[in-house]
Amino acid sequence: MTIHKEGGVTISLTAILVSLLNLANFSYVFPMSVVAAWMVFVITVAFFLFIVSFFRMPNRTLTINDSAIVAPADGKVVVIEEVQPDEYYTEKRIQISVFMSPANVHVNRLPIAGNIVYNKYHPGKFLVAWHPKSSTDNERWSVVIDIQENFWLHGIQSHLLIMKDGRWSLKIVKEVFYVSKSLAL
Repeated sequence: MTIHKEGGVTISLTAILVSLLNLANFSYVFPMSVVAAWMVFVITVAFFLFIVSFFRMPNRTLTINDSAIVAPADGKVVVIEEVQPDEYYTEKRIQISVFMSPANVHVNRLPIAGNIVYNKYHPGKFLVAWHPKSSTDNERWSVVIDIQENFWLHGIQSHLLIMKDGRWSLKIVKEVFYVSKSLAL
């Protein structure tokens, strides 16, 4: 497992903050209350470990198969439904939404081999992921992959309220895919 390079500054700043907080904690709180000082220490170290785990990139065996469709990210499938997209397509598509919690690995990959025929960044809001308009109103990135004749995959990545740093690989929490033909799910 490695740590994503974009996490270096955040992890370093968190380490400095946790160290200073615990230095003050054991200098001033410890003499008054040993239990309180250790509770602060455990909570701040747990917070630091959470920040480190957010930027983790575990070693994975990738599926290398031109005919396979794989999960683009860790997370939970929360929606599979027919929708009428308003970007790139005019006809109905099947939507598959994957929610990524802060505990999931925040590395995203293209789920299938093909040619990218559409690629667009959309500035937007930072609504919470469960908001009904998060997939359309949040900052997001759209890509359409031409897999074969009459079969396309359209991916949309939208983002969580607290991560406004512009680093796409770090803040993706929900993925929506529109598929132009029915898939056996």
